Amino acid sequence: MKNYMVKKKSILPQLLRTAVQQNTTKSAAEVALRPRQRQETFYRTFLYLSQMQHAVSIISAIAVSVVLTTALMIPLGTNYPVAQGAVARDSQTILLDGKTIPGGGFIHLYDSTPYKITNGHIAANIPCDETSTSPLAILIGEAPNLSAANLTVVNELSNPGTICIYHVDIPPNATTTVTDIAIQNPTDSDEELPASSTVVIGVNEIEPLG
Repeated sequence: MKNYMVKKKSILPQLLRTAVQQNTTKSAAEVALRPRQRQETFYRTFLYLSQMQHAVSIISAIAVSVVLTTALMIPLGTNYPVAQGAVARDSQTILLDGKTIPGGGFIHLYDSTPYKITNGHIAANIPCDETSTSPLAILIGEAPNLSAANLTVVNELSNPGTICIYHVDIPPNATTTVTDIAIQNPTDSDEELPASSTVVIGVNEIEPLG
């Protein structure tokens, strides 16, 4: 019994030293892990912020794409109702070279219905004789009531006997309603239009028919 107690007393200090060493080792390991944990926390935070910034960029790009797509889906040149006397700039160039207009026939060039043209201009490059008189006529009005416009020749750009340029403002007066424009061959014979024959129609203002 006495030997057992002595042996027990001799073991106790050894156990205490072992426990202290283990605790010290554990504390040292924990201290060594702290910088690594802080580094991992920093990397996680940086990765999270980077992902958030990337997500914001994607959302912004999607928003811009939606706006642009919506804008592009609106057809260009669509005729929407406008206020009276509204500016509605439109220009049409009709190429007529090689076309044949039969005697008494016409080619319909422009129709602004359901609006009337309140400010516009026509320029026609069409055949003419030596006196700068064209066998063709430019008709204006509201169908079916069309009449020949009073054309003015542009001498500086004309070649009498071949082709001449004429122009006229529309409407010609405050009482004439213009929605339709046509080119007519009032003669009895067919008229074949030469190269560079064109009619250019410019519309600056329109208002609803009433």
